[in-house]
Amino acid sequence: TPVRLANAINVAAAEQAARRAARTHDGAARAALCEQYSALAAALAELAGQVYQTDVPDKRKARRLEQLFSEIGLEPLETTVAQDASGRVTATVCVPRLSFTADELKVITDEVSTLCRRFAPAQCIHSGTVTKLLFRERPRFAVDCAVCALPAGGDISADAIQAFPDETGHFHAVLCDGMGTGKAAAVGGVLAASLTKELLHAGFESASTARLVNIALALKSDDESAVALDALSIDLYTGDAVLYKAGAAASFLLRDGKAAVYSGDTLPIGILGSVTGRRELLCLSPGDTAVLVSDGALAPGCARSSWLTRTTRPKSWRMRWPARRGKSSRTCPTT
Repeated sequence: TPVRLANAINVAAAEQAARRAARTHDGAARAALCEQYSALAAALAELAGQVYQTDVPDKRKARRLEQLFSEIGLEPLETTVAQDASGRVTATVCVPRLSFTADELKVITDEVSTLCRRFAPAQCIHSGTVTKLLFRERPRFAVDCAVCALPAGGDISADAIQAFPDETGHFHAVLCDGMGTGKAAAVGGVLAASLTKELLHAGFESASTARLVNIALALKSDDESAVALDALSIDLYTGDAVLYKAGAAASFLLRDGKAAVYSGDTLPIGILGSVTGRRELLCLSPGDTAVLVSDGALAPGCARSSWLTRTTRPKSWRMRWPARRGKSSRTCPTT
């Protein structure tokens, strides 16, 4: 009968469409999985290259450091002083498990700095019955950071900001702008910014970080979750910086009263299976100011866009010399 025939055809067509959708979904999942493994393999290869860099030991300073700890009553179990390929000195001292206050670590760091080189406050790592004191060379530069965020509408801003230093002497500034407005855009921005922070802090490069975050956004839900990514990483020993942009608004570097503009015609992350970001190499000097903005600050008719180029004393990321031992802090003039 026509009704039964039509129902049978309808059921068969629905089953065929379901099988086709399942094949498409499986293909997308396999592609995402392959991209995830590829991105993770590339990132781990970068980390492996950092781990296997050869450090040059300084046995003379190690003996002097061992004698210092013996004199203050902390008989060291192991003492090493080494210089990496960039010329940075790292010292480690293992002693029987002890607890140190912040003031005690400061005093110990000052004494060790007189023997080796100027170090940042020691990092205390406990493992079993041993306490390891890790001394890293103090960076030449420091960063002043300020953030201003205003929602486009309502009480929720789609922009997510992370600004933090890591243990290797780098400062990272991350700005993620979820496409759209409201909660949906804010969720994508916060997820991307949080994951970017964790990966950069773990030592991943910005390009590998963007690939891994792109996969996370793609697997988050079936709905498209596009996020514009800005990531600025500054080496506080040399002033060299890497600016990575993926679908983000223009960034600015203010120097000597002039603004250099860095932009890229790229897509946000979370849209395609791969990332088409742009990587810029910068060399920052004391007094330079880097400004990362979302597209709202550059919208037509927005007064902030003209401020970015005409201002002479901004208060975003500003490099300054840290205080030296026995001397007062000297802040470099700002542009």
